[in-house]
Amino acid sequence: MKKIVTAVLSMVLIMSMTSAAFAAQDNINYAINSVEDVSKSVKSLSADGTLSQTDKSFIFKNAAPEAVEAYITGKIEESLKLAKELSGTVEFEKVKSGKAYERQIFELPNGCTLTMEFEEGVDASTDDYKYITASVIKPMASNGETMWKDYGNRYFTAKATVNVGLGAGSVSLENHYILSAQGIDENYGVTNVFEPNTTCSIIEQGTMITDRSARTIGSSDVNMYADFKVIYKAGGVTTTEKSVRLSTSVGYVDHNISAKQIKVKHSWSLS
Repeated sequence: MKKIVTAVLSMVLIMSMTSAAFAAQDNINYAINSVEDVSKSVKSLSADGTLSQTDKSFIFKNAAPEAVEAYITGKIEESLKLAKELSGTVEFEKVKSGKAYERQIFELPNGCTLTMEFEEGVDASTDDYKYITASVIKPMASNGETMWKDYGNRYFTAKATVNVGLGAGSVSLENHYILSAQGIDENYGVTNVFEPNTTCSIIEQGTMITDRSARTIGSSDVNMYADFKVIYKAGGVTTTEKSVRLSTSVGYVDHNISAKQIKVKHSWSLS
């Protein structure tokens, strides 16, 4: 009987020590415990306009994880709302290996940034001019540039990234289109997303072609859009949902039939 009692007491002691250890882990005393504290730290450390990697490491080390995630989620929600008021002119100036690149950075009123990245080139996925069947589940200023392009399959990618200092989220739309003697035809669209953390989910809602063919020089275009749903969670429960639409179009500016080239204009918008 004495041995049994001793064994039971030993088991109780081990369980008590284990519970205390977990309790100690769950009650870590962080110096930064709330969204307001995280916000103050970001403002203080980024007084020179930038948040260095050392600054980020300091916050991640000293702040409660849930406070950091809530801060990032709130800022991305706020930034996406502000980003809907922005647009710009695409002028491809960087060309490498036959692909054109461009980047624009917008400073948002809340101190965060919206980066728009663009890429345009030959669509290497096919050599003919037939439609490709693809299953993809997944304004204030006038904008666009013009350029002569040879007949064939091409693509135009627009990517929007919101950076809030401690994290970033992005959505992109790859517009595949065809240039031929008939004019311009849409082909298909591909979407992609990048999520900043586990409390912010970005869901691809699919693509929609709104104008499939452009036949009138100077006054027609082909265009498509992609819808995304941004979902914010707290404690595993959805708190808010926001919708973001990224649209792109290819304008039919001019046509040189003898040279088998079409002058196009690429445009985009967020809404």
